[in-house]
Amino acid sequence: MHNAHTINQKSILALPGILSACLAGTAVANVILAGDMDDFGNSYDPDDTLIIRPLFEQYLLRPNGHNTPLHNGEHRPFDTDGTGNWDFGYTFDNLPTLRAGAKLTIRLRAENVGGVNNDAIGLQYTGDGSNFSMLWNRGIAQLNGGSWVAGEAVIFELDLDNLLGGVSIIDDINAAGYLDVMVWDDTSVDWIELTIPAPGSASLLALGVVAAMHRRRR
Repeated sequence: MHNAHTINQKSILALPGILSACLAGTAVANVILAGDMDDFGNSYDPDDTLIIRPLFEQYLLRPNGHNTPLHNGEHRPFDTDGTGNWDFGYTFDNLPTLRAGAKLTIRLRAENVGGVNNDAIGLQYTGDGSNFSMLWNRGIAQLNGGSWVAGEAVIFELDLDNLLGGVSIIDDINAAGYLDVMVWDDTSVDWIELTIPAPGSASLLALGVVAAMHRRRR
């Protein structure tokens, strides 16, 4: 069962262009990028703008969390360096319909602070703004073969129809129209990419021959 695996960043950058050039007329996947692919550099660039829906934001800024008492009510930005006890959140909003083959790709780095080994990723906040409630969450160490240590960087590819534990959240995302992503709390996020297959492209995806159309969510 391939629920999450690591991939090479150069492949992420090169594959869409190669496929687009060679496969004119094939099904086109919708690829939405959040953050810059800049190796954790230059926080607060325009392309690093955070989008967080209100109820999820309320949870991230709760009085007994990390962001409000420890970071003056500021959200953890993309690309932070050496900072701990700071939660990251992002919402892909106004989404088109997701289907089998939809995936979330995310690049993370463990910061050089204590306690990074118990950091985690959560998808789709379902709480009331004060309580923790995610449709799916797992420790980063669990996704990374059992360990997550300071200075380590990795790219995870998460199949939203077959997450670790055999969980699919595609129907829930479609019902809501958005996808929340949370990473806590000593781990930085370089970028996140949501890939939505084109209608009727499942067989092409299996062969790896679907061209990708990139757009940036702002």
